[in-house]
Formats: sequence, structure tokens, C-alpha cells
Amino acid sequence: MIRFESQLTSKETKVLNDALDFYEDRYKIECEWDDEIYWRHIVKIFGSDKAVHEHILTLREILNSKQLYDITDYSYYLLYEMLMEERDLWRDIGSKKNRKHAQLCDDIINFRFWDTDFLFDSSTFNKLTIDQRKMFGFNQETFGLVNGMVAHPDELKPTPSHGVCLD
Repeated sequence: MIRFESQLTSKETKVLNDALDFYEDRYKIECEWDDEIYWRHIVKIFGSDKAVHEHILTLREILNSKQLYDITDYSYYLLYEMLMEERDLWRDIGSKKNRKHAQLCDDIINFRFWDTDFLFDSSTFNKLTIDQRKMFGFNQETFGLVNGMVAHPDELKPTPSHGVCLD
């Protein structure tokens, strides 16, 4: 299970699983995303299409685990972007059922991704001193993420959260 401020509901977990499955299937068909404008930045910060794909598999695995995991801003950013695109795709399809799914994506984005330091623009972020960044509670990897740097492999690893398991 991925750590958020509170435990995900079963509906939220299903929506996240659906998004991860969609992008897993999409990768199997297309095998690369760097030619798509929407995904160029993600491929850049993960280092390759393959790294994005592998991270999607990791996120899906830990999302469905009973073990609670902490993930970094790189992972939250990937989930955020996937949900944003999924919402837009479902909204564009237009049926009532699809609009409802799009609304669920929107609800998750608004409720679960309220602390989106990874969306800071680099010029504003880089004006902050190290002490100011600490005071605002920015994670260490936020600097690299907002500046478009490729993630260090350790910045992509989920870590078990103090051995806490949820039933």
C-alpha cells in the first residue's frame, strides 16, 4: 500500500490500479513514450521509457501490498500525471459512466495530491534558500524533480514504512 495522509479507499485503489494497468498496457503496445509531448518530461526525469515502465510495475505491486510503503516525489509525480491524463481521457469520451470515472480521478487528485511540491516552477523554487526549503518541508528530491534532473536510482525506490502492515 502506498502511503498517503490517510488510507486509500477501495474506490481510490481501483482507480489507481486502473491507471497503472492502462499505462502498463499502453507501454506493451507502444514501447516508448518520449515522442508524446505529455510524457516527454516524465521520460526525461526517469531516464528512459523502460525506467518509467519498470516504475509503473513497482507502483502497482506496492499499491496492492499489505505492507505500507513510503514513496518519493518522483513516484507521486508519476501517479499525479497518470491520473491527470486518465481524467482527461475519460472526460473526453463523454458518456455518463466515463464522466463519473473522470470525476473519481479528479477527486483523488484534489484530495490526495494537495501537497504538490513537485509542481513548483524551478525559478521560484531555486530562489529559496536551503533553510527556507527545510522550513517549508520540501523533500530532498524536490530540487532535482522541479529542475528536470534525472532521478537517482535511490530516489525511485519505495521504502517499507517502519514495518507497519495494514489489514
